[in-house]
Amino acid sequence: MEQYKVIRIPKETANDNVVKVLSIKEKGALVKENELIASIEGSKTVIDMLSEFAGRFFPLVEKNTELMVGDPIGIIAAESVSLTKLKDYAKAAIPEKKSTHDPMDESHTKANGVVFTKPALLVLDKYKIPAEVFSGKGLVTHNQVEEYYRGQTTMQLSALLQAIPLSPIAEAMHNNGRTLLIGAGNGAYQLLSVLLDEKHTTAIGILDDLAKNQGKSVLGVPVLGTVADLEKIVKQEKIDSIICAVGVSIAFRKKITEQTLQLGLRLANAIHPSVVADKNVVVGGGNFIGANSYIGPEVVIRHYCYISSGAIIEHHNKLGSGVMTGPVVVTSGWVSIGDHCKFGTGIFIEPEIVIEHDAVIASGSVITKSIAANTVVKSRVTV
Repeated sequence: MEQYKVIRIPKETANDNVVKVLSIKEKGALVKENELIASIEGSKTVIDMLSEFAGRFFPLVEKNTELMVGDPIGIIAAESVSLTKLKDYAKAAIPEKKSTHDPMDESHTKANGVVFTKPALLVLDKYKIPAEVFSGKGLVTHNQVEEYYRGQTTMQLSALLQAIPLSPIAEAMHNNGRTLLIGAGNGAYQLLSVLLDEKHTTAIGILDDLAKNQGKSVLGVPVLGTVADLEKIVKQEKIDSIICAVGVSIAFRKKITEQTLQLGLRLANAIHPSVVADKNVVVGGGNFIGANSYIGPEVVIRHYCYISSGAIIEHHNKLGSGVMTGPVVVTSGWVSIGDHCKFGTGIFIEPEIVIEHDAVIASGSVITKSIAANTVVKSRVTV
């Protein structure tokens, strides 16, 4: 093995040009061959980046960084290399910046009188956003375009979701019709273990953007193409409902939900038959609830949530849309959880806690006070 190997954003995501780092291994982490070192998100899929060999990893970027295809994301050196030496290798692997600006934003181009960085123009074209929207904003970067797009899609999706009534949980089971799954990873196995046994649900196929998954099947259900084929497959296979099987990206689940509703289709639910639901539980669409979970009386679960096995959601809880949990997340009574919150594994939440939107709670946490929006709880115990 050479002194170190630079790990770059793979060309599998070349259609996106700009991607976002969802997670990445910590500095000095020892990794095995084929171990997950980072997850990155494009416009239509999440890519798991695996180590090509065993060694010691050092990240060159942080979580939530936006990068272009081919950009370096980290390095791997031999296991015997010290952390100090690894830092030296990392410095050598990072290209020298020509200015204090983001190197992705060094080239500027005008469009309809507005000055954009070249990456910003790529994002502008991807989302078909009129350049005039940014008039008077000065130099527009790709981050600004992405932020504008997220704001617009949030408003559009909110309007679409308001038209979907919540229903008793019993009515949300066994009645998805001809269903299409998005994502052929681990989540597809969890969802199909439910859907394949439902009386009035037929899992027709799966769409997945990874080239390695094309032509394959999951539990006998075939991969029919990529997400770009969505509209064609919906018409060809006479699809009634869609459910996202990607359990690592809230943003991707949100995007698939919006595409589903824009096509006029239902959001399928996959609720394991072992789930115990008490009186007056209501749910929206696009939800997965894993095996051996308990949902207490008067609980409200909105849309496109991913609740892993062994959860206890106690009485009078309210969960917003896009809530994701690992296994064995336990809430006490009267807990309120906002949209797009993400929980690790083995978390305990005391009564009457309010967790506002887009919070992230680390595995093993004990939550004893309310959490503000966009907060990341890293400690094991929050008091």
